[in-house]
Amino acid sequence: MRIFFILILVIVLGACVPAKKYHELLINQQTCNDDLQEYKTIVETQSMQLDVQKEIIELLKEDTTNYGNQYRVLKAKYQQVNQADNPFNSSKELGSGAGGMNDLRGKPRMRLANLSSIPETPHTDIVVIAFSLVVNDRGKVVRVNVRNEGTTTNNQKLIDEVKELILKEVKYEPKMGAREEMFDYNVTIQPN
Repeated sequence: MRIFFILILVIVLGACVPAKKYHELLINQQTCNDDLQEYKTIVETQSMQLDVQKEIIELLKEDTTNYGNQYRVLKAKYQQVNQADNPFNSSKELGSGAGGMNDLRGKPRMRLANLSSIPETPHTDIVVIAFSLVVNDRGKVVRVNVRNEGTTTNNQKLIDEVKELILKEVKYEPKMGAREEMFDYNVTIQPN
């Protein structure tokens, strides 16, 4: 009987171990289900954020395309305006305009001669240099000042070379007895 009692005790204890294991498995299953639900929530949130980012990307693509088109239109307009004021252009009609500001003291002076020489100072970009020219009554440029507004380079050697060329080559219509007058003069130089 004692053996029988020990045998029943062993069977009962053996049955308790699987019940404990089963309880642990249930706890693990609940933990895994909670983690799965948390990951599903994270995935849904990430999916919504991805959709928002895709919409933003599409808007940015559209904006970039629009800005690119606007840039090309503005660049074409700039080149047209620039060609009209470019003393290094091959067209003989350029530089035939008034060439400066009118102070309402009669007809403005006409620019008779533009730059014809191309500067030799090396540079790699399209350069715009804005000048204020002081012209005497005989139409000779007597002083050249660089205007920072409108100038796109800080290459002093190039600026000095262009100043010297302006003093030698640019001429205005004489206006005897007139005071010295100031004229704006912009030079655009292509890369060499």
